[in-house]
Amino acid sequence: MNVIELPGDGRELFFLSPRNELCAVDVDRSGGRVHFGSPRTLFKLPYLSHALGRYAPLPDGKSFVMLTAQSPLAGQRMTVLVNWRSTLPE
Repeated sequence: MNVIELPGDGRELFFLSPRNELCAVDVDRSGGRVHFGSPRTLFKLPYLSHALGRYAPLPDGKSFVMLTAQSPLAGQRMTVLVNWRSTLPE
C-alpha cells in the first residue's frame, strides 16, 4: 500500500494497491468509533503511475487527478548496430 488520501467529506479512504490499482474503502465515524468497509478496486492505473504515487481525489469524490508517466521508449524506434567495432577506423 502506498499513499492514503481522504477527500473533503472523510467518508471514503483511497489508496494505491500493490497491484497498481486505485482502491477505496468506506469510513464510518459514527458512535465515537471509526469503522472501515471492505476495500474495492476503482480502476487499474496506467503504466508506471504506481511508482510515482501522486494522485488527489477531487472534491466531488468521483474524479481524480494523477501524475502518470509513459515508458521512455513508447513510440520510439530503436536501431541496433551489430558488429559495430568493424565501423571504427584502425
